[in-house]
Amino acid sequence: MFQQEVATSRSERGDVTDLAVAPDLPTEPPTGVSAAPRPLPAETARPRPHRSASFARVVGADCTDRAWPLDGAGVEQVAARLARLGDRWSIVHGVPVHPTDVADLLVVGPGGVYAVTVRHAPGASVWTRGETVLVNGAPTRWVAESRRVARGAGARLAAATECGVEVTALLVVVGAHDGFVCHAQPRDGVRVLTRRDVDGWLRTQPARLVTDEVETLYTAARLPHTWAA
Repeated sequence: MFQQEVATSRSERGDVTDLAVAPDLPTEPPTGVSAAPRPLPAETARPRPHRSASFARVVGADCTDRAWPLDGAGVEQVAARLARLGDRWSIVHGVPVHPTDVADLLVVGPGGVYAVTVRHAPGASVWTRGETVLVNGAPTRWVAESRRVARGAGARLAAATECGVEVTALLVVVGAHDGFVCHAQPRDGVRVLTRRDVDGWLRTQPARLVTDEVETLYTAARLPHTWAA
């Protein structure tokens, strides 16, 4: 699959700050990340079963144009679920795939590469069918936005590794306590899930990448110049 690999070793990964992800659902928003352009998981002394990195202190991006509010706790809740995948999977937080598009979480593992877009709909009712996602009956552009983020991430990773990289969009809905109904999944590489489903669904994915490929992609994903405009 790969014609050329990124030659950065584990010991050279000092350019991005590693973050630990809380193992359970948070009750308060994260603290101590005042310089970040968007909320990110709080640092914690607890060990984590996977590798996690953040671009909060390396690059900036304008992510303020959201139809629904996103708080740090929402991303942290999803990251906590992803932490259950184990050490064969790695996560990068807040990846700026475009000046106005950010992947809340980029997940790399044996099952492939996934750009996770988190949408917070507190107390709402969410209904989905194909390209349509309704929140309390109001239409959204969440599927199209998630697809655009994944395609942007794939293009940047392909350029950085000089190989074709397929990135699947995961649209993860948080806080829809009034009901979540999915009648049919979207087409063209987008999957709509709830926070509680995301780690289990990823475990069911067939192996698409070998260990060296996962390592190469994770290394490229953590390098700031991969995402430079």
